[in-house]
Amino acid sequence: MQTAEQPNIDYKQLYERQIAVIEKQVQQIAAPCDQIAALSAEVAKLRKMIFGVRVERFIPSPDATRAQ
Repeated sequence: MQTAEQPNIDYKQLYERQIAVIEKQVQQIAAPCDQIAALSAEVAKLRKMIFGVRVERFIPSPDATRAQ
């Protein structure tokens, strides 16, 4: 039986490379997420400035209360 030579694989080095790639991808994903959160907060603030808090209620005029 012949055995084929297996290449010497450095799994620790492969693992460290993958960790570096994953960390880079996490940073690339986190940057747009932070920007989305900041823009969402800005939109909420602008909506509040434009529309404000609207409380619609009926306030009877003084003439209407006297007629009753």
